[in-house]
Amino acid sequence: MGRDTTIYFRAKPDFRDDALETYLPSGFTVRPIPDYCQDECPEATHELDTPHRYYGEGYERGPWPHIGAALMVLFATESVERVWYGSDCSGPGEIKPEDVLKVSAHYMANGHRPYRRPAQVNIAAQPTARTEHRHNP
Repeated sequence: MGRDTTIYFRAKPDFRDDALETYLPSGFTVRPIPDYCQDECPEATHELDTPHRYYGEGYERGPWPHIGAALMVLFATESVERVWYGSDCSGPGEIKPEDVLKVSAHYMANGHRPYRRPAQVNIAAQPTARTEHRHNP
């Protein structure tokens, strides 16, 4: 279980998926948007199908370097007009190049640590019976 990545985009009529797939990281496939996704993102014409988990602040699980690279390829493709990114649980939202940079900065600062290592209590800052006794004669 977990949140899977969803990436949709709107392409111009002259779009050729073979040109885009040349530069995509492995694990991403361009497909015309299926009918069942039309309600989720009605302006999109295509999806990037991938088995990767979603990555975002508060859900640091998916391989952001691969996801971010795929989003950058979309933004660098002249025949791609708009891009949506999200998870299969929350649905996609429109994403801009500056948003990719923000998530990339979060990834570089945190990686997968928030998910892999739960918050720890700072034991040194907690009072103990010994220190309380010393301060309260």
